[in-house]
Amino acid sequence: MIPLYVNRNCAPLLCPNCKGDVRAFATFTDSVSAVRERLVAAASDGEVEFRGCDFLDHPEARRLVEIALGLGLKTSFVTNGVRLGDHLDLALRVERVTVQIDAVTPLVYNQIWHCSSSRLWQVLAHVRMLRDARGNRQTPEIVGGFRTFFHNEHEKSQVERYYKQIGVDRVVVS
Repeated sequence: MIPLYVNRNCAPLLCPNCKGDVRAFATFTDSVSAVRERLVAAASDGEVEFRGCDFLDHPEARRLVEIALGLGLKTSFVTNGVRLGDHLDLALRVERVTVQIDAVTPLVYNQIWHCSSSRLWQVLAHVRMLRDARGNRQTPEIVGGFRTFFHNEHEKSQVERYYKQIGVDRVVVS
């Protein structure tokens, strides 16, 4: 699988929680044609995963997925889930959707994502909407992502059970 970091510009976030250097990928503003060239190069691998602070924030997210699918690539993306409800039709066309939630409680979610704790409930609702829209089909696989940080390491033991309750197929803890 070829990871392709695509996002307009998340550099102002300078996320203190990320283990990697977000800034290294944060200014990926190539034109769709340049991204298409990278996708054509990825075709030999057969699979591409779109990543970035939230891939669905990219103004050309839909077009990029359509290009990848048109090239016959198994396509997946990583999202924080906030805009997933607006992109359910797109999510239903890919192989895998990873929702990076990184928390079990609203308090910890707020510490990690620096936002209103009510956003956690919105994200969980979007995961359930995707699960319900998928129905009995196997795709997309819904993956719950949990990156361990100082703020959330005490929740690590609860993650598997909690994420399964909201309807993810698999949990990845890193």
